[in-house]
Amino acid sequence: QFMQQMFKADSATYQKVNGEIYALLKWLRQFAAAKAPTEQTGD
Repeated sequence: QFMQQMFKADSATYQKVNGEIYALLKWLRQFAAAKAPTEQTGD
């Protein structure tokens, strides 16, 4: 129950951080794809 309350209170921050992490992972995937084009995978 406590964790749910914390999650709700921190939801905006969580979404912001999640978006930044997603952007970073997307960039890393593009970088890895450029390094190894044979292992490129589509979304």
